[in-house]
Amino acid sequence: MRWKLLRRGSRIRGQARIKLHGLLASKLATGRVWDLKECFDYFWHYRSI
Repeated sequence: MRWKLLRRGSRIRGQARIKLHGLLASKLATGRVWDLKECFDYFWHYRSI
């Protein structure tokens, strides 16, 4: 599961995506942290006008 959590959400496919959705549905802290990582990805690529 470690490598699935390190990848970007848009790159996870197939069986790995099913396992990831199971983790997110379990309400564990690990799932919440992964979700926050995906949400904050926008800030890493933000460019000021």
